Amino acid sequence: MKMLYTIVFISLLAISCNAPDRQAFLARYAAEQERKTQELADSYNRAAQERYRQQQPQPQNEPVSVSNLRRASELASSFKQAVALADAQEKERGTQAYIHLDLTPYYEGKYSPVYQSCLRSTEHPDTSPFSFVAAIGKDGHVLRLYVDHETNIFACVRQTLQQDEFPHPPVAPHYFHVSMSFGN
Repeated sequence: MKMLYTIVFISLLAISCNAPDRQAFLARYAAEQERKTQELADSYNRAAQERYRQQQPQPQNEPVSVSNLRRASELASSFKQAVALADAQEKERGTQAYIHLDLTPYYEGKYSPVYQSCLRSTEHPDTSPFSFVAAIGKDGHVLRLYVDHETNIFACVRQTLQQDEFPHPPVAPHYFHVSMSFGN
């Protein structure tokens, strides 16, 4: 019924106008109706998308894998996730040679004196065990460090880790997991 009144109104209005004005009016009216229809359709689409998102199960603990992080800018979000990624990379055939032939010997050779220096120079050194993961970028620089708990020894070593250039990994980011304990 409403549509009928609209058509009658448009017809009466169009008759009272001369031809060029009538065409312009009808064009504006059609454009306005199209805009309103599109807004309504967009509103329905947004509502439907929101309902769909709400109905989808949210992954609570998505399995951690290197492929879950698609770009180097998508680094692990926690120490726990970084450890899982490091463990996964350690099992991959393509990174085993890098870890055992390049990375581990480099780390042990360079950082043994760094730890000794930190133990000597730190007042009241905290020698409790700690673990950390270094996310190493394509260029060998540390992108991010994750630590299970902060100690003054790790704080001392952190400066060197953040400035170091490790052997360039075959896959970046490469997650290098280190557990430290000091014999008392």
